[in-house]
Amino acid sequence: MKQGGKIHVYINGKYDRHATITGVSDNSVSIYGAVVLPVDYRGSFYAIGKDSVGAKLVYVKYRRRYRFVKLCELLRKGFCVEDDEEQLIPDSHSSENDEAKDETEVENEM
Repeated sequence: MKQGGKIHVYINGKYDRHATITGVSDNSVSIYGAVVLPVDYRGSFYAIGKDSVGAKLVYVKYRRRYRFVKLCELLRKGFCVEDDEEQLIPDSHSSENDEAKDETEVENEM
C-alpha cells in the first residue's frame, strides 16, 4: 500500500468503500485527503486497524481477497507472525531511505 494506490475498506466485516490512498504514515493511511484510517497490522495483501470507537477496519487491495483475511488472521495469531512493515511505505520514509542509501554507497566506495 502506497500513496496513489487503491484500497477496499471493510468496517466490522461489511464492505464500506473503494478509495484512493492520499497519504501514508507509520501507523495510518489517509484517504480523500482528510480521512485518516488507523493501521495496527500490515500483511502481504491486507492491513487491519481499530478506530477510536472500537470498529475493526480491514483494508485490501483486491476485493476478492477479503475472504482470506479471517484465515490469515487465525494463522498470524496462532504462529505469532510479526507485522510486515515493508507493506506500508510512509511518504516521509521514502525520501529518507533514498538519502540513507546514497550515504551508505558513498561510504562503501571510500
